[in-house]
Amino acid sequence: MSLRDTLRYSRDPMAFIARKLETDGPVTRFGLLGLNIVLVAEPAAVQHVLKGNARAYGKGPILGNIGEVFGKGLLTAEGEEWRQRRKATQPLFHSSRVLGEYATIVRQAAVARFSTWREGQVIAVQREMTALALEVVVRALFGAEAEPYREEIGRAFREVTDFFEYTLTPRGHFLKRAPLPRRRAYLQAVASLDSILSRIAIGSDLPLGRDELMTLFIAGHETTAAALTFAIYLAAQHPGSQLAATREGLIAETLRLYPPVWSVGREALEDDRLAGQDVRKGDLVLVPIWRIHRDPRFYPRPEAFEPGRWDEGQAAPVKGAYLPFGDGPRVCIGAGFARMEMDIALEELFSRFRIEPTGGPEWSGPLDLVGTLTARSRLEIQARLVAT
Repeated sequence: MSLRDTLRYSRDPMAFIARKLETDGPVTRFGLLGLNIVLVAEPAAVQHVLKGNARAYGKGPILGNIGEVFGKGLLTAEGEEWRQRRKATQPLFHSSRVLGEYATIVRQAAVARFSTWREGQVIAVQREMTALALEVVVRALFGAEAEPYREEIGRAFREVTDFFEYTLTPRGHFLKRAPLPRRRAYLQAVASLDSILSRIAIGSDLPLGRDELMTLFIAGHETTAAALTFAIYLAAQHPGSQLAATREGLIAETLRLYPPVWSVGREALEDDRLAGQDVRKGDLVLVPIWRIHRDPRFYPRPEAFEPGRWDEGQAAPVKGAYLPFGDGPRVCIGAGFARMEMDIALEELFSRFRIEPTGGPEWSGPLDLVGTLTARSRLEIQARLVAT
C-alpha cells in the first residue's frame, strides 16, 4: 500500500474499505501499517473464517493497541483462556435472566429517563442513549446507579477512542508505546475507568475478574447506545416505523444499515484459502460487516430503509450476509440482551413521543459515519419530541 493509501485509510477507514471493495471485488488484499490484510466481504468465506474454520483464526492485533483497557477479557482472550472466561460469563446472559430481571431494569431505566422529557424538547440522541445504556448496564451488572459517574466515564471513554483512532495512523502506529502526552492521557483515562469500575463494583458478588467486568461494562453500553441512536435517527425519517407493529422490523433494519460493530478482524493462525485468495499465517482477515449488509447481491435496494424486508414470509438473508452480532463461537455474548434492550427502550419511547428531525445538517443527506471501536455519526444527531 502506498503512503497515500495509508493516509486515506487512517483518515476514514470506512470510506477507504468501501472504495477498495468497489474497485477490487469482495475478496481482496492490501497492506497497512506492517499488516497484510485480506478484506473479505463474501458470505461463504466469512462463514468459513468466523464459524466453519474458526479454530484456525485468532482475534488479531488491532485491539491490542488499547490492551490496557480490555486486558484479557472476552474481546481479546484466546484459546482455552477465552473458553474458560466465556463459560464463566455465560450464566449472566441466560434467557430467563435477560427476559426477567434485566428486562425489568431496562423498562425502569427507560421510564425514568423518558418521563423527564417534554413536548417540543430537542434531544442530543447519542448522549441520551449513552446515558440510558450506561444506566442499564451498571444496574444489571452491579446493582448500582450510573448517573454520578456519567460525565467522568464519557470523558475517559472519549480519550480511549481518540487514542485508538491515533494508533491506526502511520505516526500513531509507530509511536503508540512512546511516553508522549497523547499516550499519557490515554493511560490516565484507563486509570479513571479502573477507578470508576472499582467504585461501582463495591458490594458486587459477580464471580468475574477485572478484565471481564471492564469488557462487559464498556461493550455492554457503547454498542447498544449506538444501535438505539441509529434506530431513532431512522424512525424520525420514517414515522410509520414508530408504530408498535413495525418495531421488530425497525430493529432488524437498523442493525443491517448501521451495525454498531462495523467490522471484525481475525488473525490467520495457519495458511488457508478464501474464495480463491491465499491466506498466509499471520495475515489479518478483515470482515466489513456494514458493507456486506449493503451489498445489492443480498439486499434489493440495499441503501434504502425497508423494515418490511424482515416481515414473516420474506426470504431470509444469505448465511453470512447478516452479522450484526458476529457469528460462530465468538458471536456476541450479549446479543439477546441488546435486542431486548432496544425493543423495550423503543417501546417506552414511542408510547410517549413521536420523534421528528430538527432540520439540522445531520438530516440533510446520508449519515456520515466514523468507524472506530463502534460506528458513529460525525455530527451530533438531534431530534425533536412531539407528544403522541
